[in-house]
Amino acid sequence: MIVLSEASAMYVSEEEDSHIPSVKESEVLMKEIEGERKAARRITGELKRFLDVVDAEEELGKGEWWDRGTACDLKDALTP
Repeated sequence: MIVLSEASAMYVSEEEDSHIPSVKESEVLMKEIEGERKAARRITGELKRFLDVVDAEEELGKGEWWDRGTACDLKDALTP
């Protein structure tokens, strides 16, 4: 419904009134970032378990920087 009056900005339709109150953009962004962090932690945890790695920092410190290490097949780790 369109209200053509000087007070139209104050009008709240029944549909608008029944919805969840709006959330600030910054709150939405923070929730999205936290969701991505949780997903990254879950993926990292799954990979560490699959590769039998306890301390990733220690594992990265092994060998020399030019040594690419052993190849590993992650297909089984990434399939549901």
